[in-house]
Amino acid sequence: MNSEPGTGLSNMTTIDQEFAPVPEPLTILGSAAALGFGVAFKKEHSRNKNNQK
Repeated sequence: MNSEPGTGLSNMTTIDQEFAPVPEPLTILGSAAALGFGVAFKKEHSRNKNNQK
C-alpha cells in the first residue's frame, strides 16, 4: 500500500536496532579501582626495586 493523501492509509517501516549491554555502574567502579590499585602497586614495586640497587 502506498500513502495516498486523505485516505489515511500508509506504509510504516521499522528499524530494528540491537543494543549493546551496558555494564552496571558498580562494575565500572570496581574495574577502575582494580586498575588504580594495579598502577599504585606497580609504582611502589618499581620504587622498591630502584632503592635496593
